[in-house]
Amino acid sequence: MPTPVKRWFLCLVLAGSLAPDISAQSFRDVRPFAIGGMVGPTSGTTFKVTFEENVDKNHTQSIDLNLTSDFDDYLLGSAHVTRNSPLPDSPMSIFLGPGFFMGFEGKEAFWGPSTNIGAFFVQTRYEVFFQIMPRIRITPDVRGEFGASVGMRYLF
Repeated sequence: MPTPVKRWFLCLVLAGSLAPDISAQSFRDVRPFAIGGMVGPTSGTTFKVTFEENVDKNHTQSIDLNLTSDFDDYLLGSAHVTRNSPLPDSPMSIFLGPGFFMGFEGKEAFWGPSTNIGAFFVQTRYEVFFQIMPRIRITPDVRGEFGASVGMRYLF
């Protein structure tokens, strides 16, 4: 019996195979919304909204939201505003941006500033990405933390 995560990815692949074939460039032009999954020290669900920046057409900005839970006593949510820059002569783009995280571990809440650094490429209607997320936990004690993940998002 497949796990819920495996079923979710199977549904994502099936939905992608039924969607019309649109080039990666056209997805960037229509300001896509994306949803997907990520695995690694920070695993879970990821959402992204990309929009063009008016000042420089060679860059875009996006807002990404990540949600991680162990379905028991741990929940982590983070949001980042990133600037995406395509690498010359490459299908890859890099991104960097500040953000904020908050969550619960047991009965204690925690929060603090974070950043998101990574790279991605778009293949037809899928975005494959790698990200690292250094963060500083402010409460209940001050300490540095590090999150990282690889994942895939389906572009709408």
